[in-house]
Amino acid sequence: MKFLCDQKTSSIDQIEFRDGYDSIFIGSCVDLDDRSELVNKYILKGFSKKKIFYVFYDSQSFKMQVNGKIYTLDQAFNLISEVAGKSVLIECTTIDFVELTFILKQLYGKVDAIDFLYLSPDSYGKGFSPSINTHDFQLSDSFKKSMPVPGFTPMLGSHGSKVSLVAFVGFEGSRVGRVLNDDENATIKNLLIAFAVPPFQSGWENHSIFQHAQFLEESVCGEAEFISAYSPLSTYVFLADRIEPVIEDNDVLQIAAYGTKPSSIGASVYAVEKLLEQNEKMLAGDFSGILQISLQYDFPNKSSHRSSGVGNVYLYSLTS
Repeated sequence: MKFLCDQKTSSIDQIEFRDGYDSIFIGSCVDLDDRSELVNKYILKGFSKKKIFYVFYDSQSFKMQVNGKIYTLDQAFNLISEVAGKSVLIECTTIDFVELTFILKQLYGKVDAIDFLYLSPDSYGKGFSPSINTHDFQLSDSFKKSMPVPGFTPMLGSHGSKVSLVAFVGFEGSRVGRVLNDDENATIKNLLIAFAVPPFQSGWENHSIFQHAQFLEESVCGEAEFISAYSPLSTYVFLADRIEPVIEDNDVLQIAAYGTKPSSIGASVYAVEKLLEQNEKMLAGDFSGILQISLQYDFPNKSSHRSSGVGNVYLYSLTS
């Protein structure tokens, strides 16, 4: 599948949606902020309810809710495949990275088109202090332990393999810190931090850099990179062309998608595509040049009213 086109408008009413979606997937938390409330109302009004599926993954029980009903992961995956049809809309403002990746893993290469809808915030609901010690936005009330995403869990550090961590970051520096602390220098040998630019308000990239300055100063961090904040394709190309060629055979590429949602879409597409490619090779008996992909996530408990208003609206398309 390939990225076909992007749309960017100032209102969701101006987005040119594809005719006749067979299924629409949306996150179950639709009352966090103005964006989630708006997009939920829009989808309920504009699309058939029988085609709308609210999804949530519980990292503690390893089960998934679909429209309020609890399923094992295998059951949920089968259901997603059954209801998807040929044309799919994934509402990415509300859906989280892991649910997005699960859906993509089931549908990639099996449907004709997948569209990703995303509403950016107009502003963050909780401001920041100008003090140099408090460059911070409280976007999450808490985090769970950083965990590998099921299905993307190679044996880290096995047979002398090295782990290169690529962290796409936002304003919460503690997220990368927890990954490194939990590892305790056991497997991660290289760290690359990817900052998203431009931010939706000019100059806010400085706050992201400040939050992660301590990691840039540590020897484990080879370098920092800047990627597009609003282009999934940019993230995909960055991973495929910049990162993948320098990963040695049988080493592990670990991805932590903690940045903007568009960058998370690109990271998810890349990871799913690589996993499926490697599975095909191994089924054919070809074990050469295997790139192991590990996805790491910390399942934030997002703060209520974490943002206010609605900024630009984006629709990204992936087609076969």
